[in-house]
Amino acid sequence: FQPNLGDSAAAERSYRKSLALAERLVRQKPDDIEAHLQLVSSQFSLGRLLVVSGGLPEARKLYEDGRDRAEKL
Repeated sequence: FQPNLGDSAAAERSYRKSLALAERLVRQKPDDIEAHLQLVSSQFSLGRLLVVSGGLPEARKLYEDGRDRAEKL
């Protein structure tokens, strides 16, 4: 999913869809490292958007969760 240029609300919806898909994939394939990496990437992507749009508490949680997951790989 790529950000919708000039439409931050649509971009956020896209990133949230990507995050939900990545979370579901990790639940289905918990031993798949690529699935975990995709989830981390989705967490960081949505986090970046939220930093810009003022959603700092959620962005921080996404970054921390992504970091913790990446450290376990």
